[in-house]
Amino acid sequence: MKFALAVMMVAYFAGQVLSCSSRSYEHYWRGKDLMHTKDYKAALAEFEKGLEADPDSVLLTYEKGRALYAMERWADARDAFTRFLELTDEKKSTYDDERWDAEFCIKKCAQMLGEDIGGESDEDDSRFDGNDDTLGGITMKTR
Repeated sequence: MKFALAVMMVAYFAGQVLSCSSRSYEHYWRGKDLMHTKDYKAALAEFEKGLEADPDSVLLTYEKGRALYAMERWADARDAFTRFLELTDEKKSTYDDERWDAEFCIKKCAQMLGEDIGGESDEDDSRFDGNDDTLGGITMKTR
């Protein structure tokens, strides 16, 4: 059972990576490596280069949003995450976790820009716990 689950996870992630064009594939992985070293500016440059080759790449768009968010470029991050939601609208279940994170980040960006984000939401907040990334008293669990 665990082996089957592992095989399914590898196949899923391989499919996601292979969905990038070959030129954007290299930029995606370089950017991911740079994100791990917290060189967000260089990571963003890689994601943007990849998006030049593949402007509708779901993975590159999501990672671009993450890099912009880490750099506290709130308006640009919100735009990237909004684009990600548009790109994944027909595949919501495939990108459920990422869409949830993107929606959170969009709200956080609006909050940081001083925009009214409304009252409490009815969304399940079980993925939030004690971390520094807060939104209206709720905290986001980071991985």
